[in-house]
Amino acid sequence: MVRSVIFDIGNVLITFDKLLACEELTTYTKEKTADEIHKLLVGEDLEHLLETGTISETQFAKKALTKINAQGLDEKKFLEIWSDVYEGNNEIIDLLNELHERSVPMAIVSTNSTVAYAACRKFETVRLFEDWKAPIILSHEVGVTKPNEKIFRLALEALGCEAKDAAFIDDITENIEAAKNLGMAGIEYNAKVHSIQYLRDELSRLIAL
Repeated sequence: MVRSVIFDIGNVLITFDKLLACEELTTYTKEKTADEIHKLLVGEDLEHLLETGTISETQFAKKALTKINAQGLDEKKFLEIWSDVYEGNNEIIDLLNELHERSVPMAIVSTNSTVAYAACRKFETVRLFEDWKAPIILSHEVGVTKPNEKIFRLALEALGCEAKDAAFIDDITENIEAAKNLGMAGIEYNAKVHSIQYLRDELSRLIAL
């Protein structure tokens, strides 16, 4: 029986769409479409460098502006646009509170950056974990992203539990498979696709709700 639950942030605790930022960035460049900007900044290694803490926010912004040949846009405004892509997933709040009231240990494991997490923590679903002083393992702080097993092991260590006693909830199949390979249970859940009842049903197979 699962005793601890580990949550992803993006499209689990909150939703996001980076194409929204890419579309806004097209107003500052006549050369690139939103899809082309997305490929340059997300599909290649640039954002990965930010998410592993290899480069700073300012370095990321400067490199990004150069890549898309943006005009009339400074680093500060670029970062504001880049991080304004999130929406809350309030449907999950009751479930989080229920797990907390039942003293189920919870944690966050997220591929994230400093600028992204600053935006994410504005939402109640993320702030709850901070209020509860739950472990929050962020890629830019530990130097690796999912699906690297190190980031999962850090969460398990912080929770003080073995892999067989934990469930991981994420919206990406590759990350779920990585967690399962360590011995964890995995639930693939995307807040933009699945209902909260689906998540409850999947969790109830693993933990008493």
